[in-house]
Amino acid sequence: MQREKISSSAIASAGYDWGKQILELEYAGGAVYRYFGVGPRVWAAFARAPSKGRFVNYRIKGAYRYRLVRQGPCPPQPGRPIPHPRRRGSDRRGSAKRAKAGIR
Repeated sequence: MQREKISSSAIASAGYDWGKQILELEYAGGAVYRYFGVGPRVWAAFARAPSKGRFVNYRIKGAYRYRLVRQGPCPPQPGRPIPHPRRRGSDRRGSAKRAKAGIR
């Protein structure tokens, strides 16, 4: 699908397939998503919206089925630890439960 660059800090480019009613968005982080069943009126409202990111947050996300087309590089945010792939929340909760029960 052909996307055009847009002026937004959150969204890098957007495209729309009129026949299939698919909205394709490339976010500033590089990820590309396709939203299905987006009508032409919603596309037109998106194109006119002064804040594209706000429009997507309030009118697109959660309202339409979507598919991740391409994952962006998404560098870690400053001040946030990089999660360890083997350490999940369930491990910590399990450790707390074992400690509470006196099991090591």
